[in-house]
Amino acid sequence: MKKQLLFFLVLPILCQTSFAQSASGLNFDGQVASWDYIEVPDDNLLDFTTSFTFEAWVNFDQVNRTTNGWDWQCLFAKSRYTESYGLMLLTDGANKLLRFYHAGFGANFTDYSWNTVTTNQWYHVAVTLSSTETNIYIDGLNVQTQVATGSLTANSNPLIIGAGNTTGGDPYPFQGEMDEVRIWDYARTGIEINESIDCELSGDETGLVLNFNLNQGIINSDNTAITIVTDESTHSLNGSLNGFELMATEGNFVDTSANGVSGFCSTLSNNDFSFSEEELSIFPNPTSIGSFNIGHSGEEKIEKVAIYNLNGQLVKQVIEPTNNQEYNISELNSGIYVIEITRAKKTVKKRLIRG
Repeated sequence: MKKQLLFFLVLPILCQTSFAQSASGLNFDGQVASWDYIEVPDDNLLDFTTSFTFEAWVNFDQVNRTTNGWDWQCLFAKSRYTESYGLMLLTDGANKLLRFYHAGFGANFTDYSWNTVTTNQWYHVAVTLSSTETNIYIDGLNVQTQVATGSLTANSNPLIIGAGNTTGGDPYPFQGEMDEVRIWDYARTGIEINESIDCELSGDETGLVLNFNLNQGIINSDNTAITIVTDESTHSLNGSLNGFELMATEGNFVDTSANGVSGFCSTLSNNDFSFSEEELSIFPNPTSIGSFNIGHSGEEKIEKVAIYNLNGQLVKQVIEPTNNQEYNISELNSGIYVIEITRAKKTVKKRLIRG
């Protein structure tokens, strides 16, 4: 009887170490000798012409790197970054620059001066290209917009994640952690980016071309048997792992729970969307009187109300509002806005229609 009991006690422990963990991502070591990268074979789905979106969670291990003259770090690129599309961070000295390459479209690149970027800090980075403009988003906020027209330069080269060039020349490898890599075949709006910024996709979302949640491995364990990362979209654009040691904490699957991504995204309703179970309401909604109120239960006071437009830009903010305060938005144009309400250190987001 004791032997049988021991067997059943040990079995759950073995099972726990046999499956991948959802709060994981990949560490890219950025080493000169053998850099880490994911390679996705060329596919017609990746040959965008006038619109697409790339987004991912990133955590830089180095933002002042000059090793081997590599003062750039490439997050992704299709062919050489200057010949198609890609995203890079200039990491040399005090001036940090995030550059979105889109060859054949407008000025061929869009720059954002990102001098606040630091190490050991998770950021959600997204870039979009539409038929009329390019946009760069950091943590859901639109930080750069550039008017541009044209057509992206197509090629038959693979998509590289974590480096800028693997067939000759400088690779400019990324050094840090990456999670929830997604590519869409259209320019997502700011509200769409914010809607799924901290949750995992189901994989069948409209327009989703590629979805790497990077949950295949066991955190900080021997993952050498894993040679590909699975595309969780409906297109199966799986990527091969190259250069990863897959044995320790560098070049392996690592814990990414600090980025706050958890659970699966829910469908946005007609009235609002919420990232919390708190009961808060906005009324009237829609509003045509140039103002709105917030109804809430409980004793906790509202600490902050922030209003964002569909591009993710902060358009108004009220700190420590009074009880039963009426929020004046008469200066805002008609449209849809995201109302972010902070109470008791928790945040709820609601959608408001301004008539």
